[in-house]
Amino acid sequence: MRKFNVQTLISFAFIYSTLSFTFMGYSQVGINTASPTTTLDVNGGISLRESPVPLVVSGVNNNIDLSTAPYSVYRIVTNSQIPISIGSITPVPGADGQVVRLINTTNQDITIKHNYILGSSKILCPSETDLKLVGENSSVTLQFSKTLSKWTVLSYSKSTKKNHTIFGTENITFHNPQWSDIPGLEIKIRPLTSKVYVTYNLFGELSPNNQQAFGQIRLTVNGGPIANSEMKLNDSGYYQIALPMFPLDKKVDINGLMTIKVQWRFHGGGNIVNNPGNGYHHRYLSIYTDDVLIVN
Repeated sequence: MRKFNVQTLISFAFIYSTLSFTFMGYSQVGINTASPTTTLDVNGGISLRESPVPLVVSGVNNNIDLSTAPYSVYRIVTNSQIPISIGSITPVPGADGQVVRLINTTNQDITIKHNYILGSSKILCPSETDLKLVGENSSVTLQFSKTLSKWTVLSYSKSTKKNHTIFGTENITFHNPQWSDIPGLEIKIRPLTSKVYVTYNLFGELSPNNQQAFGQIRLTVNGGPIANSEMKLNDSGYYQIALPMFPLDKKVDINGLMTIKVQWRFHGGGNIVNNPGNGYHHRYLSIYTDDVLIVN
């Protein structure tokens, strides 16, 4: 009778009465099949157990140590409100091909640092850029390469949306002839389609003290002004100004980072006032698209 590699048997410790095994030397194992065609051939589903104890992380550039008896799935929790990032993960000693899935169960975004310089077992992210797990229940699955001595990304959840709106909350009295960013009206996205539309809407008060005074508002993408997105304020009293469903097709770089902002400036005497705290002023910036990854 042929002898079997005991370590191989232990690594596939299933209840013997419910599973049928076929061993061909030391090379092939069949589970619920008498004719395995690969090193491991499973006729049925498999289960990857989750750690009963979540990983507690806080702060930036964390190293995660999975210990010598790791699980395949971990929930990430935090006890702080500061930004969270993961710089490296310590694999099992001698590991080659170890797989782990991390699930963000916090109410924050978690950044997976690409090739973090101080990481002991670094993570290589797609496109050589940091990967962000956006929002609760987003996740990433990683595999360790012994050859590279690093982790690579097998898959991750995109946490995409079709629209997104942010509101400015700071009370502002503004007077500056130079273009300036409007506080709170900034969205960073990675568009997954070429169709992106933007709307801005502001309601407040304009108090010029001469007829030549006026204000201007416009969109910018990655620091550059967008043609035909500019609107003018030149009447005293209350104002409401809106740019509805403005297309950004010519500025869209699919999968590239886009920073969309609203700017304003004011010429002549007086001020632009926008105080959301009073209950009736407001300002907001919205994007509409088929599929987009929200970065901020």
